[in-house]
Amino acid sequence: MPKQYERRTKRRYDSTSDVHMADADEGGSSHPNVTSGRTLRPRQRRAADNIARDSGGTTSSDEDDVEDSPYRIEPRHGKAPVQENSSEDEEAAGGDDEEDEENEMHQEELSFPTIREPIRFGPGRCVDYSASGMTREVKRWRKIDPYSLEKTSTDPRFHTKEQQDFYESVIIRDRKIAVDAQWVDWNSMERANDPLFQEIMSECENKNIKALMGFQKDWNKEVIAEFYATVHFGYLGDERAIFWMTEGSYYKAKFTQFIRVLGLDRNDGNRPKIHLQPVLPNEEMRFMYPRNEVGNAGKVTGMYTYYSIMNRLLRKTISQRGGNPSDISLHAKNLLARLRPGGEDFCVVDYIWEEIKYISENPQKICAYAPYLMELIEKATKTKFQIDVKHEPIRPKVPKHRREPSPHRYSDNEGEIGEERKGSHSSSHQLHRLGLV
Repeated sequence: MPKQYERRTKRRYDSTSDVHMADADEGGSSHPNVTSGRTLRPRQRRAADNIARDSGGTTSSDEDDVEDSPYRIEPRHGKAPVQENSSEDEEAAGGDDEEDEENEMHQEELSFPTIREPIRFGPGRCVDYSASGMTREVKRWRKIDPYSLEKTSTDPRFHTKEQQDFYESVIIRDRKIAVDAQWVDWNSMERANDPLFQEIMSECENKNIKALMGFQKDWNKEVIAEFYATVHFGYLGDERAIFWMTEGSYYKAKFTQFIRVLGLDRNDGNRPKIHLQPVLPNEEMRFMYPRNEVGNAGKVTGMYTYYSIMNRLLRKTISQRGGNPSDISLHAKNLLARLRPGGEDFCVVDYIWEEIKYISENPQKICAYAPYLMELIEKATKTKFQIDVKHEPIRPKVPKHRREPSPHRYSDNEGEIGEERKGSHSSSHQLHRLGLV
C-alpha cells in the first residue's frame, strides 16, 4: 500500500491567534523558536527528517538511527514556542530514507515566494543599514539571538525590526539578490583531454571538493533573501548551528547536518579550518606567479594559468564573490594556496559556513551560496519552491596562451622563470612544481 501523506496548509497571518511552527524541535535545546503564520498537523516523523528539528544536545557522529517521536509546541506570547525535551537527538538515516524524503517532498504543495516590500504599520521608518558606518551596528545585533527576544517586526516573514530593515535596505536593493553562482561542468573539462585541466580536476578530487563544485541547484531569490535577513549563527548544546526563517516559519540546522546536506563525508568537520588562520599575506602568494609578475600578488593578473583557472572555478562555487573579479580577497587567498598540488587539506563546509556568516554581518556584501542554501532550505522545510534563477554551468576553455613554471625550484637567485607558451600543453612534471616555494 502506498504511503499516505498529510498536506501542508497555509492561512493568513494572525499575530493574536495561537500559532504553530513548521519545524518543532524535539530535544533539550535551550534555544527558543518563534511564532509562525503556517500550521502543520502533527504527524509521526521519520529518522530521515534530520534538518531543522533536532534537539539542542550534543550528538555522536555514529548515531544514525533514532526512534521517532511526535512534536509538541507550547506557545508563548511574542516569542518562540518552547519545545518538549527529548533524551535523544535525531541523525540522518541512510539508504532508502533519502528516496522516501524526496517522494514526500513531491507530495507537498509548491510554493513561489516573491520579492516584495515589507509590511509596515504606523509611523516607524526603515533603518538604512547600507549607510556609511552601519557595519558595526549590524555585527552588534547579529551576535544577539533574535529568537529569544520579543517579536518586533510588522511583517510575518521576520522576527525583529532589524531583520526587516536589513531585508529592505540591504538585500533587495540589488535586484540580483545573490551573486551569479555557477557549477563546474567537469565532463566538459574531461573531454578537453588537457593536462592542465586534468591537474586541476585531480587536485579538486584530492581535496574532496570536486563533487560539491559540480553540484547544480536552481534557486528562488526571495527564499535566499529571507534566509540572509533572518539567519543567526549560534549553538545547539556544544555544536554550532544556524537558525533562520522561511515564509514566516522557523528552522535550524546543526553544523554536522550541513555537512550531510552538501554530500560530504563526516570527516570533513575534522579537517583544518581555514578561517582559524590569519588572511594570507600577498607576499606568501608569490609562488603562484612568474618572477616578473610577483608584484601582482593578490590579483588575478599575471598568475600561472593553473591558479588563474582554479581561482575562477572557486569564485563561482565554494568561494563565491560579488566584488572586483580582478582581486583575490581575504581567506580566498588561503583557499587558493591550499589548492596547490600537494597542499594541506581543509574543511570545506567550515569555509562556506564562515563565509555565509561574514556576508550576513557585512551590509556591503551581496548574498552568496544560493545553490547550497537552497538545498538546505528545501530539505528543512520539505517544500518544493518554484525557482526564478537558473544555476548555469561554467565550462572553461582550453587556454591557447598559458603561463607555466620552470621545472626548477623557485628561489631568489633564479632568473626569469615565467614565460608565455602559445598553444602548448604543460607536462605533469611541470604542473606538480606549481606548489613549490
